[in-house]
Amino acid sequence: MKNNISIMTPLISITQLLADYECTYNESEEIISLLQDHIKQSRENEEYETVSDYIKGRKTNCVDNVVIKPMKHAFGY
Repeated sequence: MKNNISIMTPLISITQLLADYECTYNESEEIISLLQDHIKQSRENEEYETVSDYIKGRKTNCVDNVVIKPMKHAFGY
């Protein structure tokens, strides 16, 4: 994403999706928190090749401009 419009578009889509699923404010905040945790963990998984690299704080990849990978549905949900 390169400008405010391209940032606002997915933001609006996310809020519309939450409304479509009739999420309350509390549920929406929980969903956003879980999403932030997922994105942070996913980023760390991509930035560090090994646990040793992570422990030493030695990033092996810069993923600042890499498109995120979507979550997948778990069976039974």
